[in-house]
Amino acid sequence: MYVPASFAETDTPKLHDFMRRHSFAVLTTQVEGGLVVDLY
Repeated sequence: MYVPASFAETDTPKLHDFMRRHSFAVLTTQVEGGLVVDLY
């Protein structure tokens, strides 16, 4: 997904806090051999 630089968030603790406060967060990570999906 394209995210313009002006909207990018790189503060990991801030992102984790957001995911904890909003139950719709899904973190998808590409790893060797497939994808890993975590629901928060």
